[in-house]
Amino acid sequence: KGMVKISYKESSFSIHGLPADEFPALPKVKDGKTFYLNTADFLKMVKKTIFAVSASEDKYVLSGVLLEVGKTKDAHDTSNLRMIATDGYRLARVAAKLEGLDSISCSAIVPAKALSEFSKIVQQKEDKIKVVISTDQIAFEHTNAYLVSRLIQGQFPDYRQVMPKNSDIKTLLPADQRRLCTLGKLRHTDLLVISGWPSSSGANTFSQQALVAASSMPAKPRA
Repeated sequence: KGMVKISYKESSFSIHGLPADEFPALPKVKDGKTFYLNTADFLKMVKKTIFAVSASEDKYVLSGVLLEVGKTKDAHDTSNLRMIATDGYRLARVAAKLEGLDSISCSAIVPAKALSEFSKIVQQKEDKIKVVISTDQIAFEHTNAYLVSRLIQGQFPDYRQVMPKNSDIKTLLPADQRRLCTLGKLRHTDLLVISGWPSSSGANTFSQQALVAASSMPAKPRA
């Protein structure tokens, strides 16, 4: 009793198991705000923000994505769902206006690991995702998948303070093949900045006819 035997061709393994009733029961988040999200919209928003999450353990509150549900006080912002992530150097914010969220108002910092793992689990993009947020937990449910995670407690930085409300310079990228070419050039210059020394830097120069992207990495000191 309590032994699991696995056999394959000429190999055989015996593994000691534990009683199934000793496995912790899966928690159910019942008391909280409940809403439903379109799966495709959810996956897109996670993809556009999760890369900016901090990987440093010193910035625990920045290791998650801020999820805001409901209307904003900004008359120019008609969104009712927002995801924000930052590592202190870069900030990613994506907003959408989805059906059925105008009457809900809540926010939570969701661990990036939970969002990443649930995005891998979801297969059928046609169905809805049920989300339940309580004071300290969040639950995602989609077809046969159910994930519960603790929320990150703390004060997320006021991202609105670092986002410029007005700007004298605005740039429009073409929506055709030239846009892909432009993004590719920017990624090429980012290679040195991302993989280089902390003092490496990048600069983009705009003119009426061209965009010049450049990056530099100082020489490594010799021992």
